[in-house]
Amino acid sequence: MIHHGITRNPFSPAPAAPRIPSQGPPSPSSSASAPATQAPSFLANFTGALGPAQPAGTTPQPAATAPQPAQPGSPGYIPSLESVFGTENCWEAAPTGIGPNGTYSYNPIYFATQQTAQVVAKMLGGTVVQVNAIANGGGFQQQEPNYMVQMPDGRQFNAGLVANLYDHGYSQGFINQEIAGMLNGL
Repeated sequence: MIHHGITRNPFSPAPAAPRIPSQGPPSPSSSASAPATQAPSFLANFTGALGPAQPAGTTPQPAATAPQPAQPGSPGYIPSLESVFGTENCWEAAPTGIGPNGTYSYNPIYFATQQTAQVVAKMLGGTVVQVNAIANGGGFQQQEPNYMVQMPDGRQFNAGLVANLYDHGYSQGFINQEIAGMLNGL
């Protein structure tokens, strides 16, 4: 619509109807007789401590106390490498192998240190054995062995992979589930 040379944006709301001056006080039966209310202060939402905005005119409530952290051994506890293994260096720093085209690197999580493997073996009820579990033929040779945990029934588990569960902020309950699944072949 063009009005006096000005083009109105077709997506903007229609202009308001012109105001008609009041003809005196509204009658008691009029729906416009609701009492006037004051709008809440916009700035009141930005005062005080961070947290949910409080309605204007109310006293901010104190922040709730933080829940206590779960205790070691409980399902909600979040263990760390250091709390379980005594160090954050649970894997060989740079495990390598040799192949037909030269030297190559392995992912360190498959190469637990002997100390880490001893802790995992105690957890699982097995003994530590050294095995070349990744490259044991075909022209490829590991430079470092994998420390594995051998269970009484002969099954072997990579200690580095078990230790890796403690490096992601998982709860002890989740870690227990993963280890149980591993032990039960799930």
